[in-house]
Amino acid sequence: MSKSTPPSFEMVVLTTCDTHDEAALIRYGLKLRQIPSDLSVPRASLLPTRTPRPIEVRVPRESLERAQGAIQYIAGAVHGDGVAITPDFRCAICGYDMTGLGSQTICPECGTDLASESAKKMARRRLPPDA
Repeated sequence: MSKSTPPSFEMVVLTTCDTHDEAALIRYGLKLRQIPSDLSVPRASLLPTRTPRPIEVRVPRESLERAQGAIQYIAGAVHGDGVAITPDFRCAICGYDMTGLGSQTICPECGTDLASESAKKMARRRLPPDA
């Protein structure tokens, strides 16, 4: 657990990442919003494997709602400003999970350039007004 997080807080998973760089950027965005966080690698992922091990970004349960509200803006920063990615790191067009794809803006599922103006416009129409 991070030294900045009091041990009395119950930590819950906000999102998962495939790289430490992506997880660090998300934590930095949370820190700017004064939301404590830490990283965790699930035990099953500690076994040797050729696939990347997921890294969980966790926040105190009391901060989860605030963190979920901020994640869309953090995702924009991680994936490049102004991309059509939902707060839970999914392609806003087809729903493909973009977690761990770093700064990639082309959706591997539907092929949409998520940084294009047309994709961002379509995403704004699909997202709820308060997201």
